[in-house]
Amino acid sequence: MYNGMSANGFAFERLLQAYKAKKVTAFICILKAAVGYKWFNLIDECAYCRLFEGQRFISPVKDNTAKSPHGYVVVYAGPDLLVFAE
Repeated sequence: MYNGMSANGFAFERLLQAYKAKKVTAFICILKAAVGYKWFNLIDECAYCRLFEGQRFISPVKDNTAKSPHGYVVVYAGPDLLVFAE
């Protein structure tokens, strides 16, 4: 937890702030679809698409056979929205 927020929420909020402050020119990130959490509403300020299947993230130290039960979103902010959409 970071300031009472999940690591996903904390990192995304900081990234969005950096983008708005023009410290970052564009970003793309994958987030757990944390519907119901206040920070998750911030994705509405960006372009995003939902990934309905749980995704498997590879770890060199853990069992990689199970998919996550959570949905995810891919979030984009930047000048190349059409490229993201393709």
